[in-house]
Amino acid sequence: VVTYPSVQDADAIVKSLKSSGFRAFVKESARSGGRVFYMVLIGGFRTVAEAQAQLLKFRGQEVARPFQDAFVRTNRS
Repeated sequence: VVTYPSVQDADAIVKSLKSSGFRAFVKESARSGGRVFYMVLIGGFRTVAEAQAQLLKFRGQEVARPFQDAFVRTNRS
């Protein structure tokens, strides 16, 4: 959904997304140079098709207006 340098900002978005019915969570991401960012994700999907369907639903919600560039990311290698 979005990435922030502040865990507080990321947590605020997660709270908002959860109150709108999404399974949102924060994942810490260490970048080269040691800088840490906090990714806000919506997840728990069994298939890419399920994730794509949820993305379409997400984009239709008011809470998603600032995040229209959100995309499906897989954990596959």
